[in-house]
Amino acid sequence: MPRFRILRYFSLTSFAFVIAAALALSLIYRYVAIANLIHLGERANITLAQMALNPLHPRLVAFLTAIGNETTGFQRDKILEQALLQAMHDTAVQRIKVYNREGIVVYSTKSEQIGGEQENNGGFRAAIEGHIASKLIYRDTFNVFDQTTEDDNLIQTYLPVRAAPDKPILGVFEVYTGVSEMVVEVERAEITIVVGAVAVLLLLYGAMLVIVRRTEAIIDRQEAIIRERTHTLEMLAAKLLTAQESEKKRIAGGLHEGIAQTLAAVKIHLEAAMARSGAGANGTPDGLALVGMVQKAIQEVRALATELRPSSLDDLGLTATMDWYCRQSRMAHPELQLDLRADIDSADISASLATVIYRIFQDAVEAIAKSGRTSRIDVTLAQRAGTVMLTVDDDSLPAAAGEPDNERRIMLAALRERATLSGGTVTVEEHRQGGQAIHASWPA
Repeated sequence: MPRFRILRYFSLTSFAFVIAAALALSLIYRYVAIANLIHLGERANITLAQMALNPLHPRLVAFLTAIGNETTGFQRDKILEQALLQAMHDTAVQRIKVYNREGIVVYSTKSEQIGGEQENNGGFRAAIEGHIASKLIYRDTFNVFDQTTEDDNLIQTYLPVRAAPDKPILGVFEVYTGVSEMVVEVERAEITIVVGAVAVLLLLYGAMLVIVRRTEAIIDRQEAIIRERTHTLEMLAAKLLTAQESEKKRIAGGLHEGIAQTLAAVKIHLEAAMARSGAGANGTPDGLALVGMVQKAIQEVRALATELRPSSLDDLGLTATMDWYCRQSRMAHPELQLDLRADIDSADISASLATVIYRIFQDAVEAIAKSGRTSRIDVTLAQRAGTVMLTVDDDSLPAAAGEPDNERRIMLAALRERATLSGGTVTVEEHRQGGQAIHASWPA
């Protein structure tokens, strides 16, 4: 498994978050700045519109009274027009419009707009009902694909025009005030804030990179120590398994060559003594019982020696020993069908690997047979493409509901450990119809 590089992961993800944070700050500032721009600009524009309207009020009232509800043929009032132009002089006011009660533009600083109908204009509708309305037309610099219009970055303010506070509304006075300078200041401040935020975030990013780099170095050192200790433990475990096999071999040899031979000699001398005493071929009952006991002890010692380590493993090879074990298992479990198919030359397997394969085969078959849920076990030993493969396939029924199969789990863990320490691997394949196949493999 490739090693997880925390520094690379952190550097990429945190840099992406820095960019995202800078964009978020920019959007938040833009939202707040535009809201403040609208609020302050509209308030200022209302004051400016009222100041522009006050000196023009009598002339404007007379003009709207004269026009009334006419929709065409408006007569231009030169004096009013000069007064309106004078009101715009040296101010931020860029255009002025005057509407009659029908929403018809009766005057505009842009003469081509005179006569236009604006009765559905929201600002006009609010003013004709007696309210002061104001609206910002703001061109966001992000909207680069929008078509630029002459109304960009303007505040429109609509004021109702009355002859007196208690008189009916005669028309609507609209003022367009430019806020481009305010927009430029907002955008400059936005750039300053974004650049500052990015600089601060990058400093924080660099500091965290240093911390993560040092943390990764500490983790690398600790992992190296753990790997070294794990390697040491694996070596010790492998040596322990080898020592166990050597000890089993020594004890089995001692039992077979020592105690069993001694008991055999005792049996021979006992039979000779009985013959010399004149007991005859059948001997005395006590003597015959004693000979039977010695014979049984010889068989038990030889069985114990074989269980510790079959001598055939060293004398006849792996496949012959596995075949012998299958015969013994069939006698011990007559209800169990145990088949062995070996397609390998024992001479091609080293003595140490042969011992490991035999132990895994023995432990797996013994554990599966003892479970009592199996009627068939198929064992295959073969060599393919430079790999020695052992497969133990069974048709075990699943454990009862709610009953953990601890024996099988322990057995599989032991098999994996033994295979790993010998340079091999163990995998388990579950069958849909029940049972499983244990696959162990080693490089030849």
